[in-house]
This record gives sequence, structure tokens and C-alpha cells, in this order.
Amino acid sequence: MTPTGNRRARDALRAKWRAAGVYPDLTIGEAIRAGCSAHAEDHIVFARVDGDTTAVTLGDLLQRSLARAERLAGAGVVPGDMVVVQAPADLSGTEILAAVWLLGAVAVPITTTATAVEVDHAVRQTGATCAVVVPEWRGRDLVTPFVEAPGLRQVIAVGHDAVDGAVPFDSIRLGPVPTTGGRPHGPSSVACVLYTSGSTAEPKGVQHSHETLLCGLAAVPADATSRMLGTFPAGHVASLLSLLRPLAAGGTTVVMDRWSARAAAALIEEHRITTSAGTPFFLSTLLDEAERSGRDISSLGRFLCGAAAVPPALVARSEAAGIVTWRTYGSTEHPAISSGGPMDPPDKRRLTDGRVTPGNEVRLLDEEGAEVVPGEEGEIVARGPKQFLGYQDPSADDGAFVDGTWFRTGDLGLFDEDGYLVVTDRVKDIIIRGGENISAREVEEALAGHPAIAEVAVCAAADEVWGEAVCAVVVPRPGESDPTVESLAGAAESAGLAAHKRPTRVVVTDALPRTATGKVRRRDLRPLL
Repeated sequence: MTPTGNRRARDALRAKWRAAGVYPDLTIGEAIRAGCSAHAEDHIVFARVDGDTTAVTLGDLLQRSLARAERLAGAGVVPGDMVVVQAPADLSGTEILAAVWLLGAVAVPITTTATAVEVDHAVRQTGATCAVVVPEWRGRDLVTPFVEAPGLRQVIAVGHDAVDGAVPFDSIRLGPVPTTGGRPHGPSSVACVLYTSGSTAEPKGVQHSHETLLCGLAAVPADATSRMLGTFPAGHVASLLSLLRPLAAGGTTVVMDRWSARAAAALIEEHRITTSAGTPFFLSTLLDEAERSGRDISSLGRFLCGAAAVPPALVARSEAAGIVTWRTYGSTEHPAISSGGPMDPPDKRRLTDGRVTPGNEVRLLDEEGAEVVPGEEGEIVARGPKQFLGYQDPSADDGAFVDGTWFRTGDLGLFDEDGYLVVTDRVKDIIIRGGENISAREVEEALAGHPAIAEVAVCAAADEVWGEAVCAVVVPRPGESDPTVESLAGAAESAGLAAHKRPTRVVVTDALPRTATGKVRRRDLRPLL
């Protein structure tokens, strides 16, 4: 099937879901207006780990976001424009994202840890006309990479202070905000482009529509007794969905601008948080902090754990502490493919990734593309109404789908005798460290010039804290000392890799396992660990 045919097949499938009422007939801008108006007295609390905590009602947040939208309109942003946003998950960052959608523009949120190369790639690929960025984050200058990126019409710095090459946000004249929230482009149009590392070194732009992001968010009314703690950093699909849920459906939510176990334990104690979600790293360090500090986190009754491999022992430890915990499985391209639940038996919560979630379909395929027999392992392919539209670069869709509509997750899995999905391994050359996708190829290319390395292959190593860690399996050059973690981390830093992509484990071997054609057999790297 051609790339155009693939897109048409997915469009046809979404049309069926639309006709069946699966999708809300709303743009995100309309959903924010409706949700914040209907739940105007509900609160959202923004907690800066190193600063103040600010509580606003959803009614106030809507007005603040509309005021931001007027500034963006004054800067020339119109419906359909791509707007890159680099800001933490705080009050200002939330207002700006909401403002983009209230204008009917397309948000391109990128993480605060994105490198200059990643910024340049996102700007070039999306053709963004405008970028809104905080001047600095944790000592890093975030404005300069945008000023140096070609093609942007305007770089806007959050705040009122002048920054070289950027316009202060608060100095922009006001412009008109369309009351339709961009309705001319419709709920099926692209609402957001998120960047994720895949098996290639170049990050992929993942397109989501208003429909795919809003699907199911308001299906269950907000529980007046539930208090949610949002833990994921900005720029991730989990952060986006956990933010859109209260804006569309109300409820009480506390949002952290970045993860800190110390701050999380204090917030849970202060606000009597009842439910949260996060990576294995978040959960394990939270439990460590509660034990160390004596903080009372007994109100936390439920924790959904995912975005990385979840050790069964961690689920058991959490439940021993009184927190019902279950695993979920998905990706930026297709969130929540499967999920456990609080009513599942303990062994299912601990050892499986739950059942396929309503509306989704999953098949398991062998290397020839045929479905495996029940109980056997196969590559997980999935489709469902939350699935992304496709990649920003259409050529990246090649090989990403089976029969046009089934997304190839790149993961291996099996169904147990009760129909629960168990993710067993990975086909794609990626490492998922604390919810961050890392391209093995990107790390390999950064290490290739190391003087002590003859050959290198990078793979995931199990890690009790992060889920997975970056491991370099190396064949040293004759006569050279064996490479160390420190020397490889230094080489990766010199090559411009972000800190979380640098190897934290090294395995030295005489030869890399290879196929008959000379390709590194990555599955055979694991036994070397």
C-alpha cells in the first residue's frame, strides 16, 4: 500500500469511529472553553519544585489563557500556524499551550531538555512561524537556539524582560481571538506535533488531532473526592493528556513543573492526593522518600505506572505500602494500548500490562507478518481511536504500519491464558529510560569516534530505578585500555548528547553477535549483560 493509501485507510477508519460517536465534536480550544466554564470553581495547583505554589480556578485559568491568546494574535499567529512551545509544566506554560489552541493554531511542545540540534530539527520540519520559550530553565539558556534556528518569523520570550533576539511576551499588542477556537480547521485536523526518538537518530514528529487527544478524556465525570498529582514533564504525551483532562472535565489537580520525590511527597501530604501516575523511577523514588522523611502519603491510594519497563517487585513494594498499582502500555504514537486496573488480581497487576483498552485492537505477528498462535510471542501491532495521524515527515510512515492502519509498536508481547497482554521485549532499537525514548543508533554514532573503541553496539539494560539504562557493548581496539563509563559519557557529551542519553554501563566483549549478513543481532546483546 502506498503512503497515500495508508493515510486514506486510516482516515476511513477514523470516519467510522466518528460516525459511531467515539470522538467528541470539538476542537481542543472549544473543549477548554466548555470545560473551564462548566467547572469554573474547580482548582488546578501549579507547584514549582524550587519555588512557589500557585492555585487558580479553571475559570481564572481560562481568562488568563484568553489574555495570552490575544498577545499571540497580536504577534500574527493565526489558525493553522505551527507554534513551538518550550516551557515547563507550570502556570505560564499551561496558559500558553491553551492560548495556542484557543487561537486554533497547532502546538509543538518540546521538552525543556531539548538540545539546540533538536530545536533546529523541530523548527525546520514543522515549518513553525513562531516560538514561545521561557528565557532559561535550570541555568540553561533556551532562547538562543531558537534565535539561531532558520525560518522562524518571531521568537517570543515568556515574561516582560528583554532578551537578545526575542520579543518579551508581555510587550506584544493585543489582537482578536476567534470565538470558534479554530473551527474552520475542524476536530479532525492536526492539533499537536510531539517529538519522540525512535529507532533512528533523528527525532520523529508525531501528529495528533483534536479528536485523538480528546478521545475519552471527558467520558468519565470528574470525581469530587479525587485529587490527582501530575508528574510528567512538559513535552511528553502523558503530560499533555494529564493537563487536558482537568481542563476538559474539571476536578482537582496538582501539577509539578518537574519531578522531585521530595516535593512530590510533600504535595501528597499537603493536598491529600488520592491518585497519580508516572514512570517506575517516579514511583520508586517516591516510596524511598516517604520512608526516609516520614512524610504521610497514606492518602495516595492508586498509582498507574508506565512509560518504561515496570519491575514486578516495584508493584509489589508499592502495594505493600498501601498504594494499589497497575501497569499500562502505550506510546506517543498510540497512548494507552493496554492497561491494568485497581480491580485486577494482584498477580495480573504485577506481572502483566493489563487488558487491551476499550476501542483498541491488538494483533501479535511473527517475522513473516502472520499472526502467532495463542500463547506465543509476536510483534505488537495495534489500532484504535487514540492512534496518531502519522508522522510529520510522511516518509517516516513507511514501515510504521501493517495494512495501512495497524501501527507497528516495535515491541514484542504475548497474551496470557486470561487475555492479559505481557510486553516481553523490543524489536526497535530504542531504550526507554524513565519514560524518555533514546535511539540506540544515535548513541552509537556519538561513541563511534572514541579512540579506544573498535566496535560498539548500544542496548537497554534493566535498571531498578529508571526501568532501563543505556548500556554500551564495546569491542576495544588492540593495545588500548578498556573504555570506561566515564570516558564514554565524556565522548557522548562532546558529541552533543543530552545527559540522559549517555551510557551508564559498559560491557567489554571480544566480538559483537552478528547475523549471517553481518548485522548486529541485538537480542543476543542482552545475555552479555
